[in-house]
Amino acid sequence: MKKMVNATINTDINTKVNKLIQDVFASSQKLHLSFVDNVPLPNGVEGQTEPPHEPDADGNLNVQIQLNSNSLPNYSQEFIATVIMHEALHAFMLANNINPISQHNIMVKYVGKMGASLQTMFGNASVPGGLSDDDARNLALGGLSGTDSFKTSIATDLKLLGSFEAIQLAFSIGSRGKRCN
Repeated sequence: MKKMVNATINTDINTKVNKLIQDVFASSQKLHLSFVDNVPLPNGVEGQTEPPHEPDADGNLNVQIQLNSNSLPNYSQEFIATVIMHEALHAFMLANNINPISQHNIMVKYVGKMGASLQTMFGNASVPGGLSDDDARNLALGGLSGTDSFKTSIATDLKLLGSFEAIQLAFSIGSRGKRCN
């Protein structure tokens, strides 16, 4: 699992996640993310963000993102990057006292930016093995399907082609995406 997480992180995800957060929230706050990739989280929970502590002397927020060692080892780098982005957005929102109950509804609004970040990391449809706009946005919707925003945005705002569930399965337990093993 560490090899897979490192391969994902080596795509410069820290910089891209910070840029995504700045694009989404127009913030100059610094997040320092650490990843723990050997956490046996419950089934169906791919990642979890520990609430950040007070900023350090330089104003940096140090946040730990836990990745599920039971479910992620066979998933694609694209799927893992999505989990990392999702949890990093939780970290930022927690650090800014945004109610945890509201966070997923807020995230749905930024699926386009998250999808664009995935395409920056893994290439778009014009690159062999790259992500189509629809695949990138369907991946970015991971973890958000229980929200009211998801139910209305999928049908109206995003106009996605393909099945959300099928894309999620293809990049997690299926054969699509870049694998480390």
